[in-house]
Amino acid sequence: MAKSLALLSLLLLCTSCIQIAGLTSDYKKLDPAAHSHISTYEVGKDTLPNHFYTITGEQIRQQFEQQEKVLVYLFANGCSGPTCYPLATFKRWADENGYKIYFVATSYNNLGATYIQQLNMPLYIVNHKAYNSNMYGKYNKRFRLDLLQNEADAQALVKGNYSDLFAFENGKLTQHTRDLLQLEPKFIQP
Repeated sequence: MAKSLALLSLLLLCTSCIQIAGLTSDYKKLDPAAHSHISTYEVGKDTLPNHFYTITGEQIRQQFEQQEKVLVYLFANGCSGPTCYPLATFKRWADENGYKIYFVATSYNNLGATYIQQLNMPLYIVNHKAYNSNMYGKYNKRFRLDLLQNEADAQALVKGNYSDLFAFENGKLTQHTRDLLQLEPKFIQP
């Protein structure tokens, strides 16, 4: 019995020290100093470079009326996978092809990895509060449905293999992919 109690105590102690990132928005884990770099996006209000704005898919879609070509990149801060290029690479592709780009972080985890890239443009974070959920899977799905609500196959796009890049022309989705190198026109050097 004493062994079981000691093992249980050790297990509780260890689990209280472990933090799991990615299940929620990770807002509560955000360093308090970072709060001054985050605001809620407001339509018509000026945005600052290298400042984060919480935003909804609907608010980005409203930009389609003002921009002929829009590229939305949903990403994880500090992403290290094979399709995770520096944000400047995505910006260069967008600039070269006449797209207005929106960099949208999907959570607050590792926010500093994005901030230090200093892109000299506003950055965005999915507004989990607007979707009434702190659970990553729920608010991320709702954001994507919001962004794609005018598309005939929005449910299939969100249910299937998630795309992270969405290219819109005149308000219509023209391309979606997980990899910048798959967008047309082809990007030669990332």
